[in-house]
Amino acid sequence: MSEQLLPIVRLEHLTFTGDDAKPVGIEFGGGLTILYGGSNAGKSYSLAVIDFMLGGDRPAILDQGSEYTRILLGLAFDNGRAVTLERARKGGEIKLYEGVAPDGNLAGRTGTVISPKHGSGKNGSVSELILNYVGIDGARVASTEAALLVPFSLRHFMPYIAIDETRMFSAESPTVVSPKNGPTLNKNVFRFVLTGQDDSDVIQVPNEAALKASNNGKLELLDEMIGELDASLAVADLEALDAAIERHSERRDDFGTALAAIQQRLDTAAQERRALLDTLDGDRSKVGQLLAMKARFLELRDTYQTDIRRLEAIEEGGFLLQRFEDQPCPMCGAKPGDQHLPHELGDLDRQHAAAQAEIGKIRKDMRGLDAALAGIETEHEALELRIEFTSGQIREKDVVITHLRPEEAAGRTAYQTVAERLSQLENLSDVRTRRAALQVRRDAIADARVGRQKADGLMIGIDGSTGHKFAQVVQEVLIAWEYPGVEAVTWDQQRQDIAINGRPRGQNGKGVKAVFHSAFAIATLIYCRTNRLPHPGFVILDSPLVTYRKPIHYKKHGELAADERAVAQTSLDRAFYRHLAGLGELGQIYVIENNDPPQGLPPDVRVIQFSGESGEGRQGLFPA
Repeated sequence: MSEQLLPIVRLEHLTFTGDDAKPVGIEFGGGLTILYGGSNAGKSYSLAVIDFMLGGDRPAILDQGSEYTRILLGLAFDNGRAVTLERARKGGEIKLYEGVAPDGNLAGRTGTVISPKHGSGKNGSVSELILNYVGIDGARVASTEAALLVPFSLRHFMPYIAIDETRMFSAESPTVVSPKNGPTLNKNVFRFVLTGQDDSDVIQVPNEAALKASNNGKLELLDEMIGELDASLAVADLEALDAAIERHSERRDDFGTALAAIQQRLDTAAQERRALLDTLDGDRSKVGQLLAMKARFLELRDTYQTDIRRLEAIEEGGFLLQRFEDQPCPMCGAKPGDQHLPHELGDLDRQHAAAQAEIGKIRKDMRGLDAALAGIETEHEALELRIEFTSGQIREKDVVITHLRPEEAAGRTAYQTVAERLSQLENLSDVRTRRAALQVRRDAIADARVGRQKADGLMIGIDGSTGHKFAQVVQEVLIAWEYPGVEAVTWDQQRQDIAINGRPRGQNGKGVKAVFHSAFAIATLIYCRTNRLPHPGFVILDSPLVTYRKPIHYKKHGELAADERAVAQTSLDRAFYRHLAGLGELGQIYVIENNDPPQGLPPDVRVIQFSGESGEGRQGLFPA
């Protein structure tokens, strides 16, 4: 595939399985696949089943093949991924398996449940699986002129990619998504397909009916609200309300001023008391520190006195040693006869002098210590005096606070009483104001005239330029199919359809309508792919060449009309298949027909024949 083209999805196989039945189905070619043959062989049923597997309605279960209970649809993506969708023929959720399974064997694979409905399911839906891959994620289109937005889903694309017999022969525009939808949705879906522009940015407005209903509901609600407010105002003297509010406002201000003055005095007294308490706590803490310091100094003084007594004892011992030389040594305790070295008098003198010096030093330190103790005592006495004074001031503040508190409480009560009454009066004034505003709103809604609503900025359908470009692609397709006498294909804005040589598509015979409808679908594929617009990438056409029917064999379609007979005399069928066979790069096409395809088709075209109940070979979709 060319790098310039967006990714697409291709059909790989459609397979039916049952517990006691051999799998049967169809394998599709990568480009053009043709399924032809006798009637009632299940050809058209294959289209209905593909639509069902992609989220459409459940087709009836035919008597033939009723033993097949499950359907498998294989899909291949351009990125190399392939998946198989499995769904019960009776309906329900869809299971997604990785890889294709044309033989119907899913043994050993783990499936993921996805929803057939767009926007639902824990693991997403088949619609989102395909649209997200081809480049459509979260698109929304307006379904009404009031811009009621709906998510764009694969169901919106189906009229352009799966055209059954009923749609093929219908005179309705090919853009009709469903009979349940209005023209706005049909037009905007086609606009999104051909332009890629959705309506997500358009702001929805109420439509005429909704707006009228909304206004009636608003009037009822406003009447109810006005009635409730009237009940609240019934007990009020509305004429004297403003004067009462002014009077109570002045009283509140007076009480507030008086209360503020009392509160200021009370706050000041409390702050001063707090400061005094902090001072008292600080002084008491200092007293504790002084007492601890005094205790340490007294202990040090005792140590000094002990040291002095010890030194005086040493001094006295030296004197005794000089006097009693024949006595045991007072220093080492040795007896006179055991003393190795006699103690010289000079050693004793030096010892005596050292003791005297140390005693003097200690007594000097003691004098400094006594001075420090005296200072501590003085500071202690000063702190005790200040503590007593501060305690007296605190008691005075307590008296002031005790006196002010009842006065402040009485003032606050008076203020709150008048403030509450003022609030009640102001609430009544607010109710009166709200009542007047609601009455204005009610009168405006009652007088308003509702017309048809259209959202600002909403463009409905394609513009003339886009319609012309698309019509040119349809014309190129018809020329490639060698449709006789094509001179001009135009876009009919009113009918939302094409006109060939000035004649609307829907005014032709059944077979000609089918050719034109098929050209419309193929042109949509070509237009989207060549303009890099998202498209699923496959198109299914059921009975596009019914104009080549033999009425004797296909009675349900009736006799050929004049325009059908003219086409039937041409080789359009050969050119039709030849052209479709050459579109393999753009997408995949599955054609369902009754008549034999022409000979000489390219080898990559996959041709499948159902011979019918009386034929040879494969008789139909299911075994006879």
